[in-house]
Amino acid sequence: MLGKGAQLPDGCKLGDGRVEYTFAEVGYACRFGEVVVELTHASQARAGDTETEYFAIAVIDGSPPESFTDWLAQRVYDREEDFEWLMPEAARETAKP
Repeated sequence: MLGKGAQLPDGCKLGDGRVEYTFAEVGYACRFGEVVVELTHASQARAGDTETEYFAIAVIDGSPPESFTDWLAQRVYDREEDFEWLMPEAARETAKP
């Protein structure tokens, strides 16, 4: 979903990542430095985040190449049907439809 085995824009390469309770964070090595992206549930989107149906995507460190964020959003969107968010009942009540 995040680029493993794919040719990423502008020569970026998938790096390390981590998955926590409410988000996933992944790094990419790009020509002009490292870029770190955070994926959260779409209901947690902040101003400036790129959204798909299920995810909010935020660049939290670095400056990605121009086409990178759109490429990543499309890749996530194309694969998100196979992903299921599991949320506690209290969180489901506050999630937007």
